[in-house]
Amino acid sequence: MPKRETLLTLEKVTDCETGDYRVGEIDFGIKVGALEDYLMRYGYEGKREIMNMMSYLIYEIERRYRDLPNSQGAVAQVQK
Repeated sequence: MPKRETLLTLEKVTDCETGDYRVGEIDFGIKVGALEDYLMRYGYEGKREIMNMMSYLIYEIERRYRDLPNSQGAVAQVQK
């Protein structure tokens, strides 16, 4: 199994006692130093690989949302 190191995170808030976040809110993080180290080591190609992966994630989110039953209704419900 490959060893992994976190560079970026994307998380959904599931509980918050302080009121700083709303339940369901999306939070993100950049691991200090790790992303910079990666970019220093792999340069432009490393940056391009991260950007391509993020583009793919955007595509998957959109595709999966569109595949949901009544996805337009879900939008209307959120906007109420």
